[in-house]
Amino acid sequence: MRRLIVPAVIVYVSICTAALCAEPVPPPRPPEDISAEILKCDPNTCRISDRLIGSMAGLPGSLVDLTSGDGQRLVRQADNFRKPGTHLQPSGEVKVMYHAWLDQTQVKSASILGFLKTGMDRNDRLEVRSTMMPGVAILPEDLDYSKIAAAFKGKPQEEIDKYGIVMGVVVYEISAALYNTTGRKIDVDWPCYSLAGGKELLYKSGQETSECLVMAVYAPIPFCIELQNLSETPPGQQPPDQINISSAIPNKSAGMDFSKITQDGRVIDLLLSAWVAKHPPAAAISDPPRAMLVPDVL
Repeated sequence: MRRLIVPAVIVYVSICTAALCAEPVPPPRPPEDISAEILKCDPNTCRISDRLIGSMAGLPGSLVDLTSGDGQRLVRQADNFRKPGTHLQPSGEVKVMYHAWLDQTQVKSASILGFLKTGMDRNDRLEVRSTMMPGVAILPEDLDYSKIAAAFKGKPQEEIDKYGIVMGVVVYEISAALYNTTGRKIDVDWPCYSLAGGKELLYKSGQETSECLVMAVYAPIPFCIELQNLSETPPGQQPPDQINISSAIPNKSAGMDFSKITQDGRVIDLLLSAWVAKHPPAAAISDPPRAMLVPDVL
C-alpha cells in the first residue's frame, strides 16, 4: 500500500507544480474596428454634425474641436481662418468606396455602423456599401497661417492639440441591408448571398437602411503653427525640425526659400501628409458611438 501512495503523491505534486508554472491565458483581443476601411478617409478626417450638410460652404477654414461631441465634432464657424477673396473648390465625386458582406463579429466592431438597430445571427450577413458624394474644400494656400499662429500664441499645448482647421468637407452615404435565411418563397430575381460555397443561400430580408455622414478633413493646429514658423525661417538658417522637410520634399529642401512655403499648396499637402503620418490624429474615424447591434445567438 505504501508503494502505491508514494507515486500518487509524486503525480499530484507534479500536476500542482505544472498548474502554478503555467502562464495565464490572455483574454481574446476585441475585433479590429473596420470603420476606416468602410469610409476610406484620410487619417486627419473626423465626423461632424449631420445638421451641417446644408451649410457646407461656410465650413472650410473654420475651427473644429477634435475632443468635443459624441462622435460628431463641433465646428466653430465664427472662428474662420480663410484668406479674404478665396474661393471654394469642388471636393470628391460620386464614387463607391466600399462594398462587402460582413458577418456578425465585423458588424459589431464597426463603430461607424452605430445607426443600425437590427439583430444578427452568426450565419447572417450584412451588405454594407459606402458611397462618397461631392463636397467642398479650399486650397491649402488659402488658409491664413499667420492669423492661426497669432490666435494660439501663448496657449497651453494641450489647448493647441485640441483643434484643427477644416480644409474640406465630404459627405458619405452608408447603406446596409440584412441577408438571412427565410422559409417563404423567393422570386427568382430576389437578391441573395451564397454562404459556405453555395451550400446555403441568404436572402435580402427587407429594405436598405442608410445614413449620411458629414466628414471634415482638417489640418491640426500644431502643424499650422509650425508651418508658419517655418515660413519665418531666415535664408540660410536651419529650419525647425518639427516638420520633417527632407522626408517630405527631399529634392527641394536644400537651399529652399521657406518664406513662400505657405503659398505653395502642393508642398503644404506633402508636409501635412508627413506630419499626420508621424503624429496620430486626435480624432479618429473609429471614435464612439459604438455599434448598437443585439446579437441573436443560436
